[in-house]
Amino acid sequence: MDSTPASTYIQQFIDTIGDSIDPHVEGRLHQSSNACLSYYRCLHIILDLYRPAVTPYMWQYFAPFARAVLDALAETFCVSIALQWSRAEISHTRLTNAFPNICTERRLQGEAGGLHARMRELDTRLTPSSTNSDQYRTPPSPHSAATSLHERLADLLTCIDQYIVALLRFLEHNINRVRLEDAPARWSHYVDDNG
Repeated sequence: MDSTPASTYIQQFIDTIGDSIDPHVEGRLHQSSNACLSYYRCLHIILDLYRPAVTPYMWQYFAPFARAVLDALAETFCVSIALQWSRAEISHTRLTNAFPNICTERRLQGEAGGLHARMRELDTRLTPSSTNSDQYRTPPSPHSAATSLHERLADLLTCIDQYIVALLRFLEHNINRVRLEDAPARWSHYVDDNG
């Protein structure tokens, strides 16, 4: 098992969720959290399997898994606070755009501004235009390109690690209060729409 702080936080979150909610919602939280953890582990595997010969392909393998981590984490967030979005509506980009309003409407407490800045940074770094940016293009020299691309992707993974921990801490700080305030009406949406 991966022992990075982010994987530890994801696993702890999986182990503690669902104590006071409907079993269908608990199942959805476990599913989205486990998906996040699985995709997250794939990012580490991709970086661990790095070889100079695969440098041109690293971004095209890394980016979809990174996006999947963020989207699964967005689903975990939405389900945790009983946000009434269907699965088809949930994406990290949509959550990023709506996050300040969600925090205000739900009276979420904690470092929302710093968390939103991390969300925007990651969403920007993983947009399709990022794949065409100089940040992820490989320069002519294969050896220097390999090292610098690998380092940039490792840096991106570090940012994802920090974001996962920050978001799950933010959720832990707010989840029980949100559950108590909004329970019956908002949780039933997930059972009806996705159960």
